[in-house]
Amino acid sequence: NVANAANLGGRNDWRTLTFDEWKYLFGSRPAAAEKYGYGRVDGKTGLIILPDEWTTPPAGLNFTPGSSQWANAYNIEEWTVMEVNGAIFLPAAGYRVQNTVNGSGNGALYWLSTSYTDIAAWCGFFQANVALPHQVLPHQAKHCGGAVRLVRPVSE
Repeated sequence: NVANAANLGGRNDWRTLTFDEWKYLFGSRPAAAEKYGYGRVDGKTGLIILPDEWTTPPAGLNFTPGSSQWANAYNIEEWTVMEVNGAIFLPAAGYRVQNTVNGSGNGALYWLSTSYTDIAAWCGFFQANVALPHQVLPHQAKHCGGAVRLVRPVSE
């Protein structure tokens, strides 16, 4: 695969998160509530997730955890520093039901790789005005549209 060879030296280990991994990020890892928060990156709203071993970058950038609506704001240069230090950004892409996109700019459904049934899958969910922005939803019909966030193992 040419794209794989160009991007990863032939590695093909990209995949979507599982149900257990989503639950780990927002609930079961140590200090989970301190490692995510709402924010804006280059004016786009979404959810920021910090790695397990997070230390504030030396550039003096701040991060406010929790569900405060869009409390963290970074321009491209600032976000590059955050990203290099392991932060990821899940855009508030909304979700599609039939021909209508709902919630864009306010939240999102992200497909998880764990099936619920033959016709439904688990989805990670967040919404800015919901107290628990890290819900996992069953019964999301596979014909509905959610976003996809690819991950891969961290290289040492």
